[in-house]
Amino acid sequence: MTLTRRLLGRLSWPWLGRQAAATAPPFRATRRRLVAINLLVVSAILAVMAVAVYISDAHAIDQQLTQQLQMRATRDSTADVLALLVAPNGAPPALRGDAHESGELGEPYEPASPNVFAVGFDAHGTVIYDPGRIAALGIPDRTAALPVLAGRVPNTLVTVGAEPHEYRLYTVPLLSHGRIVGALQTGISLDARERQLHDLLLTLAAAGLAMVLLTGLASVFLAERALMPVRRAYERQRQFAAAASHELRTPLAYARSQAELVLTQLATDLPAADAPADREILAADVHEIIGEMDYMSRLVRDLLLLARDEGDQSALAWQSLDFASLVVGAVEAVRADARLHGVELRVEIHGEPPDGIRVWGDADRLRQLALILLDNAVRYTPTGGRVNVEARVRQSGSSLLGHHDHVELIVSDTGSGIAPEHIARIFTPFFRADPARSTTEEHRGAGLGLALAQWIVQAHGGKITVESTPGVGSTFRVVLASAGG
Repeated sequence: MTLTRRLLGRLSWPWLGRQAAATAPPFRATRRRLVAINLLVVSAILAVMAVAVYISDAHAIDQQLTQQLQMRATRDSTADVLALLVAPNGAPPALRGDAHESGELGEPYEPASPNVFAVGFDAHGTVIYDPGRIAALGIPDRTAALPVLAGRVPNTLVTVGAEPHEYRLYTVPLLSHGRIVGALQTGISLDARERQLHDLLLTLAAAGLAMVLLTGLASVFLAERALMPVRRAYERQRQFAAAASHELRTPLAYARSQAELVLTQLATDLPAADAPADREILAADVHEIIGEMDYMSRLVRDLLLLARDEGDQSALAWQSLDFASLVVGAVEAVRADARLHGVELRVEIHGEPPDGIRVWGDADRLRQLALILLDNAVRYTPTGGRVNVEARVRQSGSSLLGHHDHVELIVSDTGSGIAPEHIARIFTPFFRADPARSTTEEHRGAGLGLALAQWIVQAHGGKITVESTPGVGSTFRVVLASAGG
């Protein structure tokens, strides 16, 4: 049954996110960042180079087109148009204006053609020479010819037309005995230019994509090589911490058992009438030794847990949990301590049956998480203060893989708060901002509680944040993937 539920749970998006986070090996995030940085740098360089190549090639093509237009304007077309302007009746039939009607002109100009066409204007801007029947395409451009005919500019170079066909036009004046008698306008379709630039763009994109893929593969390889010494050092540190913790457990357990044995013998073998004061002092000392042994055992246990990586599956026992019941149980466990210190404890559960509030996770670790946050809130809340606990399901969208629901656990207090400069360090192991802030004198901590809380949350693929105002209170917010819906 458990296996079936876990297999069904894999179909939901939150489970996929949690599973991915749980199976992440050490340094996976660092490796991803290194690869991403390399890809971003190489992609930026390739993009700059591609833009430079594209602009340079477009400029070279434009210069080539302009040269073609200028060469055509200085060749035989000029003489042909001048012949029409000076002696229109004596010009060959192919050049006279009546040739438009007689059909003696050449083939119509095709917009897709890379050839250059020529059009002649008289002094009034009227087209008198159009062997390519350009007028049928909506050109030539009389507006570009008028400034040349008026002598205001030596030539004009314009681009006219609209998608899908554009034309580059170059206009020069025609002179007879030093006087402007007309204008010659040469032009070319830009279709070939657009095709050439489009092919260049595809080539650059394909080459860029290939380079990015190769860079990605190389980055993964180089990142693995670069992280290898760090990984070995980290593994040695983890092995040392785990081995030290395991080795310390046995002598601590043995010392505690011996202390308990001494305490038992004090109660049974030493008569009450014999030195009662000495017996009470000795018993108190033994109790203190047992307390210290318990403290050291907890410290070793917590260090052993922190020595594990968040992706270590053996550290967690995954199952679908009733998170609401887990939170209520943790609240009841600390209620007596809160009442003892005069702190009001309130709990609100927002979850409707039959699903309620369910999460995938380790019951013991999540209960430990709730106890750490509750104990921390009670410890730093003065007498007469209040601690609020809230659990709810937050909907954050949906996709083809299912709903992106999350479970929130919010623990807020009216305690002393946390100084802004300490916010970024409170999840650091052994960091204690101000032990004097604690209102529980008998409580002794090593500064591992919040570090353990963060470890548990991250091992479950979640997120923990804190908001605090000194003198007002703190709010810890935990977000976990939901196992429902």
